[in-house]
Amino acid sequence: MFLICNYWFDIYKALDSLGQNYIAIIESCNVHNVHSSHEITGCMKGKFIIPTIDSIESLTSIVNTIKLSGLDIERVISIGELSQYSAGFLTDQLKCGGLSFDAINLTRDKRLMKTKFKELGLPCANFYSYQDNNHFSMFSYPLVAKPACGFALFNTKLMHNSDQLNDYVNNFKEFKDPHLISNAIIIEDFVDGDEYVADCFISSNQVMFLSISKDNLPCMNVTNEAVRFDSAEYLNIKLNSELYKCIHNYYSKIISGFNINACICHMELFINKSGEVIVSEVATRPGGSHFNHLAKHVYGKTLYEIWFEGILNPNEEILHELEPDDFFTIVNMIPQENGKLASLPTLNSLSDYRTLVS
Repeated sequence: MFLICNYWFDIYKALDSLGQNYIAIIESCNVHNVHSSHEITGCMKGKFIIPTIDSIESLTSIVNTIKLSGLDIERVISIGELSQYSAGFLTDQLKCGGLSFDAINLTRDKRLMKTKFKELGLPCANFYSYQDNNHFSMFSYPLVAKPACGFALFNTKLMHNSDQLNDYVNNFKEFKDPHLISNAIIIEDFVDGDEYVADCFISSNQVMFLSISKDNLPCMNVTNEAVRFDSAEYLNIKLNSELYKCIHNYYSKIISGFNINACICHMELFINKSGEVIVSEVATRPGGSHFNHLAKHVYGKTLYEIWFEGILNPNEEILHELEPDDFFTIVNMIPQENGKLASLPTLNSLSDYRTLVS
């Protein structure tokens, strides 16, 4: 039995299709989004409804209920960043499979993450933890300011001078995304270069699957501006073998240094103007929804299916590209309001990048 923190349809659908029984922990504000098929024809065997996934009291009550009922929880799984601390707490309390609280803390707090990168010899931008006594005028600009425990690049801003940085830190509590709890801020050097992502599945302390894509649009523009689409290009292994070897090596260091296993990871990285591969961040969850669907076309399985099948059948053969010589680009249309597309991107806007029109 799996214990799943939070709700995302595609993840529950993957578990249903594999016949893996699970119990869900769902925030009360999200109950109306849960599809009835999970309980009627799927594998959801129970659910806990709680006010917020971050409530220690609510989570402790779940732990106590599970222990008193004699339920055998094999693994705790988090859906996205916002429930990862909760999943780590539950894993430690239930003494079951999953990522420990300490491992999750290293990947959720970017200050700890980047400190560990430096210890492991992984190239990353220089960074600074915000303190009230920081002298912003002493920094070299441009810099990037972001939440230390953020997600999806929300509230990540490029700073061109000390006035902008002062304004950011002084008003952070007021303008930060409402889902964010921590007020911690990290400041780091701006890396000028192309942006990439690398999703991998880790099993038996090894990289069993690795998929690298290049972002076609600067990610900060997509998150912070009224952009109507996002896009990424899959990099096939044959033409990008050196990059795959490099990222495989980086992930191997992360596996041991961060003490993570039996999970899927998402890395964000840059290749700067000098051709150096610079690690930005790593998260112990799959990439965004469009990377999930891109994997379906390249490998015949979504990232969620690769994740869960790898856990349930750890000795299965490593996945290979269905068409090694093909090229894949995905365009992700972004709703402007209320879950609806107000309008489609213009052909001119698409042609500015390597998307469906080039």
